[in-house]
Amino acid sequence: MPCPAMQPIVDSLRLAWRRVVRDPSGRMLALGLGAGVVGGLAAGVFDGVRMLIGNVLLGATHVSVASGEGWRLLVFPVLGGMVAGGILQVAGVPRPVGMARLLEGVQLRSGKVSLWEAGFTALSAVVALGTGHSGGREAPVAGLSAGIAHEVGHALQLRVGELRVVVAATAAAAVSASFNTPLGSALLALELILGSFALRYFGPVVAATVVGTLVGQAVLGDRVAFPAPVFALTHWTELVGYLVLGAVCGAAAAGFQLAAVRATGWADRVAWPAPVRGAAAGLVVGILGAMGLNGVMGTGYALVAEVLADPGSFGLPILVALLLGKGLATLATFAGRTGTGLFSPLLVLGALVGVVFGLAVEGIPGAPASAGSYGLVAMGAITGAALRAPLAMILVLFELTGDYAVVPTTMLTLAVALPVASAMGTGALYDTLLASTGVTLHREVPAELRAKTVGDLMSTGFVTVPWSASLHELVDAFGKTRENLVWAVDPRGRYVGAVNVQDVLDALSSTRPQPDLVVALPVLDVSQPASDGIALLANLDVDEAAVVDADGRLVGVLHERSLLAALEGLPV
Repeated sequence: MPCPAMQPIVDSLRLAWRRVVRDPSGRMLALGLGAGVVGGLAAGVFDGVRMLIGNVLLGATHVSVASGEGWRLLVFPVLGGMVAGGILQVAGVPRPVGMARLLEGVQLRSGKVSLWEAGFTALSAVVALGTGHSGGREAPVAGLSAGIAHEVGHALQLRVGELRVVVAATAAAAVSASFNTPLGSALLALELILGSFALRYFGPVVAATVVGTLVGQAVLGDRVAFPAPVFALTHWTELVGYLVLGAVCGAAAAGFQLAAVRATGWADRVAWPAPVRGAAAGLVVGILGAMGLNGVMGTGYALVAEVLADPGSFGLPILVALLLGKGLATLATFAGRTGTGLFSPLLVLGALVGVVFGLAVEGIPGAPASAGSYGLVAMGAITGAALRAPLAMILVLFELTGDYAVVPTTMLTLAVALPVASAMGTGALYDTLLASTGVTLHREVPAELRAKTVGDLMSTGFVTVPWSASLHELVDAFGKTRENLVWAVDPRGRYVGAVNVQDVLDALSSTRPQPDLVVALPVLDVSQPASDGIALLANLDVDEAAVVDADGRLVGVLHERSLLAALEGLPV
């Protein structure tokens, strides 16, 4: 209990906090800050455990640049894959929670990401990566962070629209903590996960990525995934080389994407038990590592740092072998479904494609002085083309280098890579992976739903209160419903606004006078097409809207869940 002299200060702070929480933008900013802490801690702890496992079993924190004992590199990936697959089988996780399932949860499942499945996915992935499997750490960490965010958001009774943003922001914070790229990671969340650049998303997402970066640095130190080389553009003729590189990157992105889909399809058809599948993936990786291509193992960030810094020291034959080996190891690991992601491997493959291209054209007039510049740009081009997230990758490279010269060349390369990848028949990587499992992110409104009106989909089971209802009347009204809102009407039954249960709870816990608890929400006419309701709930990011008749009387409520059920062909 605060001392009496401090009580007025405590009351003022409490009142100020309630005002922030009641204001939508203030509440979302506060949630974004909390999301950053969760994402940063998750990334830091995951990476710490991964490195510990690598040190103990493989004898190196960064196995891709270490000279480990051959028997370790062969045996432990197999055992690690077996354990990782066993974890998922015992936990009953049919498919690991990666970026594809995260997108599905945010865009189709009202922000729902299972913490149980995400937690065991992260546990499986940390074992796989720690024992040398070729994959990314961002996907399992993002999934784990999103699962925690969903559970916390559900406990706080966040609206569906708010929950989506918080889940996406927490995942972005985890990615940012891995790369130290807060702006690029924020744009990745907006461009890829949320699929919208709406201004209301920007504040909480950026707050989360900035805090996530700081927390990640506090846990594991001020580090970057890989130090970028000095980028230099000495003459305009070099741009011709980047145009050609764009075509190469587009083809490489499409080829890898098609191979990933086929690899997962093959794994589905074979239907091996999860421990066997994980062990088989580990065997492929282990054989490559024991043959001396340990550069293909793990996340590969340390390898990228050395390759970009001095590509010539490796030589063209070794770099080509690493490129092919990394592709094979990554496809095997991904088909093994131990929970690792594809984001990191895309960056590594991009760097290798770029430096191989750079060394191959070395000496041709117009080629840059360092093949590392090609490698740096190709990282962004291949990843941006595969994910269909060009803006995010441009900003990521800018943050890594701190040099604006990388921006126009990356833009030019991506301008060629994107249409080349599309011409080869591929869409966004995660959309394609989801489509292969029967899930479609961007669906057209079915004809039978377009023929319906708002009145066909609305719910009539709502509770109303007088627009001037007392606090006691509001408490009684919420006792009659499971919903978070009751609806205020005037004496003639015309719609006035809505009252949120959280605002009522805040008012009950405060001794100070409360402002009017009735707030305006969007309104739809009962005869409007259902497509108008879909557009309104999507564009305004709200969960429900009042439905009124021609006289303005409240006749129903259109819930987002009703629209989702209709899209899925379920009874409303």
